[in-house]
Amino acid sequence: MSGIALALENHPDADQNDWFEIIEGVKTMAASARFNHNMIGTNILFAFLQYSVKHKMGTVYDVDVYLPDGNLFRPDIYIISDPALFGEDGKIHGVPELVVEVLSRSTMKNDLGIKKNIYARNGVKEYWIVYPRDKTVSVYKLSGAAYVLDEIYVSYTQSELETLSDAERAEVKTKIPVGIFPEALVDVDRIFRSPFD
Repeated sequence: MSGIALALENHPDADQNDWFEIIEGVKTMAASARFNHNMIGTNILFAFLQYSVKHKMGTVYDVDVYLPDGNLFRPDIYIISDPALFGEDGKIHGVPELVVEVLSRSTMKNDLGIKKNIYARNGVKEYWIVYPRDKTVSVYKLSGAAYVLDEIYVSYTQSELETLSDAERAEVKTKIPVGIFPEALVDVDRIFRSPFD
């Protein structure tokens, strides 16, 4: 186990039965996810799997990540290229290539603020923020030590599409390119599709 993992395991607020993150030394509890949150995460997981297997990368869902700077996060989905980052404790010790966070009310402020900055500082190349309510995905790419918004993708209903002008409809992007998998395109609508639709 790495020194970071040991330090966090011995953190005075750590309880092995809690789901928490440690953000700049502060333990932050997270409420359990709702169905829609997990459904979106599962849809993204399946969209990534075929590409990660082809590229010999690991697509990981809901497992702790010990970042090099001492922060402990549990991203919704992330991709790891180096198998050495998988620790004997079943956790990840290092920096993912890509991280996806599905926003919820209890985590939104951190996901859009301090965690986003920490992911950039640690060198995560690509960061997706998924807004379940708006059915949008904001894709950020690392440029130097900060993220730059690359694109915002929207899942439109048929009635919403009909309200757009021809020029606006022509600008709608329905596929999200995955920066670390050049041939990968994720269908925006598929991300938000319910099994009951």
